[in-house]
Order: sequence, then C-alpha cells, then structure tokens
Amino acid sequence: MPEAFVECEELVAALGKHRPGWILNPPPPAATKWFHQNRADWLHGFWTRARRFPTRQAGHNDTLGGETIVTARTEVAAKKAFSRTSNVTLDTVSLTDPDVTNVELFDPANGRRFTTQYWRLGAATHFAHQLARRGQSNTYRDWLDPFLDHRRTADQRAWMSFWMEVAPTEVPTQWLFWAAGVLVPLVKVNDGSVFDVQLAAYMARADVFVTADRNLARVAQAMADAAPIPIARPVRARPTSWTTTLAALGGG
Repeated sequence: MPEAFVECEELVAALGKHRPGWILNPPPPAATKWFHQNRADWLHGFWTRARRFPTRQAGHNDTLGGETIVTARTEVAAKKAFSRTSNVTLDTVSLTDPDVTNVELFDPANGRRFTTQYWRLGAATHFAHQLARRGQSNTYRDWLDPFLDHRRTADQRAWMSFWMEVAPTEVPTQWLFWAAGVLVPLVKVNDGSVFDVQLAAYMARADVFVTADRNLARVAQAMADAAPIPIARPVRARPTSWTTTLAALGGG
C-alpha cells in the first residue's frame, strides 16, 4: 500500500485511542464504498496496470505527485545548502540530541512558550494541510473521510493538543519522515533524494532494508539506532550493473 495509506491507518488508530469521539460511527456509506474500492485497486489493479502499461502508469503517477515532488526537492536542496554552510554532517548529528529534536512554540491562549518535538509539529501541519483540501482530489481524504469527523479535526487548538499527546510509537511513520528529512540532506543529494525520504515510511513495517546506496544505508542505520520502535535493519547490497545481472540470469 502507498505511504499515504500507512500514515492514515496510523492516524485513525491513534485518534480512536486518544479522541474516540472524533471517529465517525457509523461511517458514511459513500466514503466507505470508495475507500474499499480504492484499497482493492491498490492491492490488485494498480499492479496489473504497472505491469501491463508501465509508461502510462508512470506518467499518471508523475501527474499526481509532480508539484509535491518539486516542492520536496526544493526543501531538500535548501537543507543541504544549510548543512554545508553550517558544517553539519551525518556524523555530527544525533536524532536523540534535544537541539535537533526539539522546538519551542508559543501558545497564544495562555501567553506561554512550551517545548515539543519537531516531528509532532510536522505531522500536525502535514495532516492539517491535507484535511483542508476539501472538494479536491486528495489521496489522504480518500483514506480518512470514512472515519474522521472533520468538524472536530478542524479545531486547531484541539488538533494540536492531540498531537502533543500521541506517542511516536503510535504513529512511527511520522517520526520516520521527520528523521529522514533531517538526515537525507546531510549526505549526497540528487533528484532521487526526495524518494529516499518517502521510503522511510516502510521501514516501520519491514524486517530488512536492502540498498546498494552507501549513503542511504548510513542514513537508515542512524534512523534504526534512534527510532522509538524496532525498524528495518539496513543491509547494503553490492552494486550490480544490468549487464552483470543479465549475465547471471543467463540473458547475455
């Protein structure tokens, strides 16, 4: 399943635990029907189209994610530029260092400042943006509309309060996205770096993470060392060319 599905599945479970009144009961029939149709397509139809019409499906995927990918690449490049000017490297950053993990916010309701973790702020902002996109084609709404009472989630103060309570072990994907966003720009960056951040979503649901990319393996190991839950163990594979692979398979 796509990372958006994984994110939403974790969010619904966390809300069911911390804010059960925000979960619709019963779920709306139309949204529920579309949810199951969409899920079935991802489990079967998508992969059939990818196998039979790879170029067409790739073009469709680019259309869906084009603007988001461009924005994400810009953010990664900006972080890389900052790390260079600040002389920050993968070896000098720890995901358990409060200077890296924490951010100070201001609560206008009581006029006080408080400290929280960056991943909480990032997750709250990310989902709030996705939920606000009503009336538009939006993947996150497809996965969340059958479950969430949007009148409750639209209350900004209540929404932030929820994110201050939830544990990273309940929404590990959000912690992993934050961690990858911190570490990936500290190694060699290219157009594929943004997808390295995306891959982080799956590390909470795998036992082993295999890559021929030395820098990505280093990032994955740093994440595994600090993650709040056990995640995939990174294993660096030996880079192999297509010609070598074909020869090994008897294809020339």
